[in-house]
Amino acid sequence: MLFGFCVDSLTLKRIDLLFENLVIAWYLFIALACIVVINLNESGRVRHPILQKISHWAPVPMQVAFGGLFSGFIVLYSRSSAIIANWPFVTILILLMVGNEFAKSRYAKFTFHLAIFYTALLSYSILLVPVIAKRMGAFIFFISGIASLFIIILVVILLKKLTPERLDKSKFSLAASIIGIFAIFHILYFTNIIPPVPLSLKAIGVYHDLQSNGITYDAHVEPAPWYQFYNETSRTFHRYKNERVYIYSAIFAPTNLADKIYHRWSRYDDISKKWVVQNTASYPMVGGRDGGFRGFSYKQIIEPGLWRVDVVTKRNQLIGRITFTIEDSQTEPVVQAVKL
Repeated sequence: MLFGFCVDSLTLKRIDLLFENLVIAWYLFIALACIVVINLNESGRVRHPILQKISHWAPVPMQVAFGGLFSGFIVLYSRSSAIIANWPFVTILILLMVGNEFAKSRYAKFTFHLAIFYTALLSYSILLVPVIAKRMGAFIFFISGIASLFIIILVVILLKKLTPERLDKSKFSLAASIIGIFAIFHILYFTNIIPPVPLSLKAIGVYHDLQSNGITYDAHVEPAPWYQFYNETSRTFHRYKNERVYIYSAIFAPTNLADKIYHRWSRYDDISKKWVVQNTASYPMVGGRDGGFRGFSYKQIIEPGLWRVDVVTKRNQLIGRITFTIEDSQTEPVVQAVKL
């Protein structure tokens, strides 16, 4: 399991690339083939020694396929997640991947393996449909769900023809499972718990000056101290006189996917102990660049204190966040020139 997850982390990069889709489609095909074989054998309609032997071992490749699917989904969804907002959904995927290791005996159960298959199918549809449509939003998410329902209905029709007795015994529990999974995913989406796939934050930082030269951005930054090696910029901004405070972000999106990105500036109020939104800036985004589509916002009239800038979609889905402290400085801070 751990080895497979590490391999997926290194190989699965972008959901708009052919290789990633072939890997996921292959896992789905293996899982579906195993489902068909198991149900053919369990129904008793086909009696053949080879089929019986294959059916006996089919839960193993099915388990491997589902493990590969949920491992891949963890990688792809976590790249789009802000853990503080999306941890419940990522946790669900982790539990599905871990639980898969102990569910071999349950994969012979008709409703169980089809429910797991539909969960994987819906998770993939949510990733793929925005790439095809080159759009995001509630309508596209709903279309993703409808597409997954259409495919699972075709699968059920196939199983109805092959093993009508098994389907008739489980049709109500199967329908309840599929409808329940469909409803849960939509509840998670409209409560912004599902990450804003296929977007992902590639970079974010606070800068003293930032100018576009047409190809790159020229900026000045206070470097992060050595013990904050995971930060691209210092989390303390020493503001000299009335200079602007710039927030730069780079967001990956699949090729030609267009949307609008928002920077929501908030200041922490020490009296109310709450974050208070000060203003929101937006810019259009078009996907396709490996390093992410670059954009920035700034504030010039700004008070010292603890600040936070959320990078969000038009549906208020959190893509990423930076928190920093602004301190007034009587002298010019030491900065470095960088290209972004």
